Amino acid sequence: AVTTPPGLDMAALRAIAARRRGSTTYRHLLDRIAEHFETHDGFVSWSGGKDSTVVVDLARQVDADGPVVFFDSGLQFPETLRYLDDLSGQWRLNFTVIPAEPDLLTVMIALGGFDHQAPDRRLGVELSELMITGPAAEAHRRHGRGSLWG
Repeated sequence: AVTTPPGLDMAALRAIAARRRGSTTYRHLLDRIAEHFETHDGFVSWSGGKDSTVVVDLARQVDADGPVVFFDSGLQFPETLRYLDDLSGQWRLNFTVIPAEPDLLTVMIALGGFDHQAPDRRLGVELSELMITGPAAEAHRRHGRGSLWG
């Protein structure tokens, strides 16, 4: 048998839960997203992870045709790419993939990352520039200066 801890009012908790089910408790988030896009235009950056997927879902409630962008490093699991493709189709997202140039595998090979006997080589640019900042700049060029990340 399940016992209720002393001092815990289950009826009060059930009443709170019922109120929440009957209303949108995150309306303030939708309002902030709408205000952000009205002010800045932009896009939602989607990695396929839980946090960015929640942000995509919130943003599509504000603007069902708002741009959603995935920055492709070239080293994702095939299941991640399939998930992005499947969910973007189900949700009818305005979905774009922006690949890193060059992709991460090419960079790792150029740096000698697979040859443990080779000396470290310098790339001349930060990986974050190639994998995130560069693709994000392209997304901003296409969609505006605003962005949402999860």
